[in-house]
Amino acid sequence: MQPVPLRPALWISLLLVLWAFYGLTGRSVWWDSEAVVLGHIQTLSLAHPLPYGLAQLSHTLTAGSLSFADGTRIASGLLTLLTLLMTALAARALLGPAYTVAAALALMGAFGLMMRAHAHVPELALMAAYASLLYGIGLARHFPLPGGVLIGLAWLALLTSRGLFDTAAGIAIALIPLLAWRWRSANYLRACALAAGVAVGGGLITTLFFDTATLTAWWTQAAAWPQTLLAPKSVLNRALWFAWPLWPLAVWVIWHEQRRLSRLDNLLPVFAAAAFLALLALWPSTERDNSLLPLLVPLALLTAYALEHLRRGPAQAFYWFGVLCFGFFAVVFWVYFAAIEWGVPLKLARHLAKLVPAYQPGSVTPFSIAIAATATLLWLVAIPFFKRATVRPILVWATGMALIWTLAISLYRPWVETGWGYGPLVNAIAQRIPANACLNAPVDAPLRNLLRIELGDRLKDGHTCRYQIMREGTPPAQAKLIWKGQRPRKKEAIYRLYRRDHAS
Repeated sequence: MQPVPLRPALWISLLLVLWAFYGLTGRSVWWDSEAVVLGHIQTLSLAHPLPYGLAQLSHTLTAGSLSFADGTRIASGLLTLLTLLMTALAARALLGPAYTVAAALALMGAFGLMMRAHAHVPELALMAAYASLLYGIGLARHFPLPGGVLIGLAWLALLTSRGLFDTAAGIAIALIPLLAWRWRSANYLRACALAAGVAVGGGLITTLFFDTATLTAWWTQAAAWPQTLLAPKSVLNRALWFAWPLWPLAVWVIWHEQRRLSRLDNLLPVFAAAAFLALLALWPSTERDNSLLPLLVPLALLTAYALEHLRRGPAQAFYWFGVLCFGFFAVVFWVYFAAIEWGVPLKLARHLAKLVPAYQPGSVTPFSIAIAATATLLWLVAIPFFKRATVRPILVWATGMALIWTLAISLYRPWVETGWGYGPLVNAIAQRIPANACLNAPVDAPLRNLLRIELGDRLKDGHTCRYQIMREGTPPAQAKLIWKGQRPRKKEAIYRLYRRDHAS
């Protein structure tokens, strides 16, 4: 595989940055899982201290210009970008300079990453930690000092991202290569010893900033075995689409290179990471499929390796399948947008209007439409000019995912906000609570978390307030119903706001 020339590599780097940050701000929370995570970020829950702490820091630095949801979401973009960078550098260190760009594009093109890279997902920190670990392992063979420091920091990041079992997996991934004699060099042994010192030293320094009770509570969670694991069959079924198109190429590598696997020493840490992260995918996570995120990193590295050894026929088929797939999705996105915004075709427009009757056509700005149209035209024009290089098949998938995300945010943000967003619901409730009044909110955790962010100390759980919002149950005594509302696409969740004439 020939390295990608400098100018195309710079354009691809710009694409990765734009994709990581586009659509992070300017929208409210759309998913219940995001609202739950926001509550953990606000209270700095000990379940995932590193990603929650980074999100809180991101909010602190952007508090003057961004909302809490937008400010904390910036941390997700930074972690995504760090993961892409570390994956590219890991490919360079383990496989060679020619694989750098292909690995980053492969990770970007994974179906499961697109939505999660632009939301509040603690497992993004795990991805970044595992990618950094693999880069440190590859670096340590020739540069033991930076490699050992990076491995040690990655172990610390794993420990503070989810807990002890990820740290154990990270240590095993770093030590398994020692089974091959080419890895048992003085450089790599020194790097492993240095990594242990950095991890232990860093951990001891970190404990100085916390009291004993906090450390005890955190260790209880970090070392706890989950009460239930996810069903292996269910995880496998979801991985088939979540890790597409990476897993077919990764499986092809194992099948095609099975006779030479014992001689592919540079892939040993990648295979080890894939095996351990497949097992850790059974771990419960903040959302059903998030446990699969770290697995994408070794799969992206195997995909980059596979592209070099893929024959021309399968590579061309893979390329054209991507072109047809994303071309079809682009047409569908524009047709549905025309139905929502302009009312044509009429039958489809009527159906979509029934889904979100509160949406007002004309909410999408001309600037957003111009961005979507420009992205579509650029992708269509660029396709014929993609050179017949090894990275061309995965470049189509990566740019296709970027196109789909751009179209979704540019054309559908107001429609999704109206139907699924918590913003209109939270604002409607907050506007009815006077500045000097408190609110009692015995409702589900997602809405309660968002109300706490909006109202601050005026949300009084367990107190008797003049205002109380409920989803179900007996209305408060001597209270008057002053408002009733819901998210349009969540018709089963109707909230009622009551007001007492006098607080008891």
